[in-house]
Amino acid sequence: MIATLGAGPLRLRPLAPGDEALYAALYGDADTMARIAAPRDAAASARSFRAALRINLQGPPQGGWWVICRCDGGEALGLAGLAPDAMGGAEVGVVLPAAHQGQGHATRTIAALADHAFGALGLARLHTRHDAGHALAAGLMQALGFEQTGAEPGDQGWRWQLTPERWARWPRRQGGTDPLPSHVLTGDGRHADE
Repeated sequence: MIATLGAGPLRLRPLAPGDEALYAALYGDADTMARIAAPRDAAASARSFRAALRINLQGPPQGGWWVICRCDGGEALGLAGLAPDAMGGAEVGVVLPAAHQGQGHATRTIAALADHAFGALGLARLHTRHDAGHALAAGLMQALGFEQTGAEPGDQGWRWQLTPERWARWPRRQGGTDPLPSHVLTGDGRHADE
């Protein structure tokens, strides 16, 4: 079983059988999925949910799926995952509906997952991807110390990577200071003071 993780005012608890409705709602919502992938229909969502639960039950875990909750009441806000790759790393991802975006939840969640991935799991790297031109996602990756890498053949998105060495030196890491950026990004990804 995977660990429950702390993320400031948030808690990341392992995905459980009772979370299928939340999973289906998020992955089936066109607005939530707009910059991630095509929304899933009910059958595809059910298959994907069962696969996520199997990952959580594998041992020893090298990845997993979590529900992002508020510590002060347990309200489920979204989902987060680490999907292992063949090179000793994992893809990190966060799915939040629009109502819970822009509040630092993704930043805190990814910081907690980076601490867990590089500490408890001993992963070699984390990587992520998003739509090209998605300035807010790019700002999030930069604030967390990810470096932009080249795109895969046929990939139209942006790819980012974080190594344990870079994370250990990053000033805003979860174990050190609050991982939230001290600056505000505008809708086009520029700093508000630019």
